[in-house]
Amino acid sequence: RNCFSLNMIPFVVIGASRRFLAQITRHQVGISFMSTSLQYCAWKDPTFYGDEDPDVKEAYDLQMKIYAMALEANNSDIAGYFAPEGLQGALIISATPWEWRHIIQLRTCKRNTPETIEIINMIKDVLVQYSKVFDTGPGCTEEGCKEVMKCRGKNQPQSVSIQKSNI
Repeated sequence: RNCFSLNMIPFVVIGASRRFLAQITRHQVGISFMSTSLQYCAWKDPTFYGDEDPDVKEAYDLQMKIYAMALEANNSDIAGYFAPEGLQGALIISATPWEWRHIIQLRTCKRNTPETIEIINMIKDVLVQYSKVFDTGPGCTEEGCKEVMKCRGKNQPQSVSIQKSNI
């Protein structure tokens, strides 16, 4: 058990959006992150999550024009505020096995973005080859959903009706 508590398992994620980065970095215990910088990168020909849709691509292009204008004004710090959330970069995530298990349980729930679910499932597919500890899914599959805003997914067990007593 101590080996699982103390060791860190690193993953390099290439092509993760800033939105994924914002979501995954909510984890704080037994985990560390290193990602591409907005301030020290000049995105010339970026890729975006979900840009297969022409309307989404058009919106990204417009945002990147504003980003480029800020860069031209020699202000890379301000330019970062205009970079779209879908902008893809690279991220190194290093976490303890127990934190990876927790992330798998939390981030494969349908309440997460499709990108987050996809990335975490890819990580899970690698980890499960080494230990059954990682063969898990959203908490609702085992204990029922405990979230206030339910996903109404197919993994959610039937709701239980509680009657008021006349005490």
